[in-house]
Amino acid sequence: MNRIRVAGPARLHMGMFDLAGSLGRRFGGIGATIDWPQVVIEAALSDELHVDGPDCDRARLYAQRYLQANDIETGATLTILEDIPAHVGLGSGTKLALTVASALATLYGKTTDPYVLAQNVGRGSRSAIGLWTFAQGGFVVEGGQWPDREDVAPMLVRY
Repeated sequence: MNRIRVAGPARLHMGMFDLAGSLGRRFGGIGATIDWPQVVIEAALSDELHVDGPDCDRARLYAQRYLQANDIETGATLTILEDIPAHVGLGSGTKLALTVASALATLYGKTTDPYVLAQNVGRGSRSAIGLWTFAQGGFVVEGGQWPDREDVAPMLVRY
């Protein structure tokens, strides 16, 4: 596989259930995938890591995390063709991170399990709405985190 294109749709996060964890798990929330805007990345294998396009500094950080987590000493050329505006509530950071990780995993023949990808790039530690909408789309309810664990919150419902 010489060159691939991966897309990650934006999401709307509609709130969290239990910030204090009085019901057992902290946070938990509701969210939905939206078709646009989206992150679109074109990727190819390379001896070194090259990233260009909008939000390339953040994408480079996620790529470095992914490569290090998987003991990959070579790199890739990543070109960000479309991005999600940052800091407007559409999940730009998580979607960028998971799209970068998914592209690299596909190029290197590694697992594309979204739970593993999120761990590799350090996303989904508080809310997993971005993870589950990336993975399966739709309307999602996630269950929140157990107090003494760092697992990604489970998806409870998807429609």
